[in-house]
Amino acid sequence: MRRLIVALALVASVLFPHTAAAVGVRASSADLLGAVSSDSAPIIDGLTLAPNVPRTNDLLQANVVAHNPDGNPVALSYEWSRNGTVISGAASSALYLSTSGVGDRGDTISVKVKASDGQLSATASASVVVADSPPTVTVALSDASPMTNSLLTATATASDPDGDSLTYTFRWQVNGVTVETATGPNPADGFDLSLTGNGDRGDTLTVQVTATDGTLESAPASASAVVMNSAPVVSASLSDPTPDKKDVLVATAIAEDADGDPLTLIYVWRVNGAVTRTTTTAESTDDFDLGLVGKDDVVTLTVTATDGSATSTPAAASATVGKTNDDD
Repeated sequence: MRRLIVALALVASVLFPHTAAAVGVRASSADLLGAVSSDSAPIIDGLTLAPNVPRTNDLLQANVVAHNPDGNPVALSYEWSRNGTVISGAASSALYLSTSGVGDRGDTISVKVKASDGQLSATASASVVVADSPPTVTVALSDASPMTNSLLTATATASDPDGDSLTYTFRWQVNGVTVETATGPNPADGFDLSLTGNGDRGDTLTVQVTATDGTLESAPASASAVVMNSAPVVSASLSDPTPDKKDVLVATAIAEDADGDPLTLIYVWRVNGAVTRTTTTAESTDDFDLGLVGKDDVVTLTVTATDGSATSTPAAASATVGKTNDDD
């Protein structure tokens, strides 16, 4: 009320100087300033940035606490800058660092906050430095069911928010034991199962991959496969491609199994396409008596090998029976 009276008196002293003097009211500049400056400026109590160690793809949030001593409402405005240059269009309390050109590793990001009640205002600033972001990586194997002699390839797929060049480390394990490690810029690595100790039938193979940007390392990624049973392979030959009909034809089979399993051989003899005899044995040879075979008959042999679970592709050989000295 006093300020109102003083203000009225000042107005009166200007308009009616003689009257003001008559009533004993003296106007001064201090009284005038007091009458006009009754509003108090807002106060910014606190300004923090979260997270306080941001990374390239984070959402950076400015948290402000402000008040006005007069109880007037306070409006907040924001100005963000990168390395001292104002970021165009960034005027909210949050800044998406994932936006291109807004903030990358090593950049200094600052915010200036202005608190205003419409007439008076206060400002505050805060800054943070964008930290390095670790890469991320996944890995896949070229074959989910490799065989004992397979060449297995692991291929890593990695990304780095900062666009850094990456180095990969591949750790190969057989039944949980690391047997081979490779490090380099190549995102793929091979593992030769034919080498001793690198995996046999029934073994579990695991590859673990990490990627590093030279400062930070990714979380490990892994992939696994179980070594499957390998089918045996076999070849066959006959002792004579043009035997006499009184000869005994001898078949020889050469069979191999990558897993080292014992093998059983199945010999199937045919004369002119008709099955004449079948022999199942562990022996690598089998005999066929041509005594009942006629001249120009075609004898065909088919051999397969089995390890009890898998069977080889058949191998074949044939001979054409000639005449004996008794023939006319």
